[in-house]
Amino acid sequence: MDWIIRAVRDNPEVFAALVALVAVFGGLAGSYIGAKIQAGSGRAQANAATDAAQIMVEYQHLATFHADRRAVLASYLSKTTAAIRSIGQVIDGEAQDMEAALDTLEVVHGELELVAPPDVVTAGRNLLQQVMEMYELAHNRAEGVAALRTVLGPSRRSGLGPEFFRARAALSEMVTAVERGADDDELAPLRAELAAALEDVGASSAEQFLILDEAELEEAHHGMSRHGRRAEEARQELVRAGRVMLGSDRQGISPSQ
Repeated sequence: MDWIIRAVRDNPEVFAALVALVAVFGGLAGSYIGAKIQAGSGRAQANAATDAAQIMVEYQHLATFHADRRAVLASYLSKTTAAIRSIGQVIDGEAQDMEAALDTLEVVHGELELVAPPDVVTAGRNLLQQVMEMYELAHNRAEGVAALRTVLGPSRRSGLGPEFFRARAALSEMVTAVERGADDDELAPLRAELAAALEDVGASSAEQFLILDEAELEEAHHGMSRHGRRAEEARQELVRAGRVMLGSDRQGISPSQ
């Protein structure tokens, strides 16, 4: 009887299949075990009862462990989505506590490490890494984006004349040049034009510095979408590994269910 318990404990995929079988045949199995116990006598009855009790205790433990794995994985996916949303909202100018969202995600990742097999933990770590890189980019861009919104945001348009549109045009030209990989010789006059246009709209020296820095960061223009794609790929890999862990990939359950 011990070999059955060891096989189930050491092979999660065996347990996943057992869960489905017990759901269907649990009543029959219970009746059969009860009949075997009653059919024996003396020592045989005692041994059969002990074996049956051991199996049920082990099954209950594994069922709880399986449920814990499912809950932690679902929580990790949910917290990852929340963290990415928080990062995006910061870039959009909405006040969000990115650090709190990431702290929560790291706590759940620690829980994943405690209950999941290595391939799931690795997939989870890859996803966490992509989210952290998105956070670093958002954190580095936050001040520049805020300065852009303050100096050249829609709310400033009504209070300024042609200088507003000159500054917007200079910014657009600078960003376009950076995106196509222009060298410093080409960027120098564009940088000077943008700085002069920003001064004309009343930008402080600090705001000019932040906006120029933001305009010259190629990573600022493409980095977030690139990390977003990588994060989604890492998330899908975690889902695939999680489905194997839970056995749902072999039970006719589609990812949309």
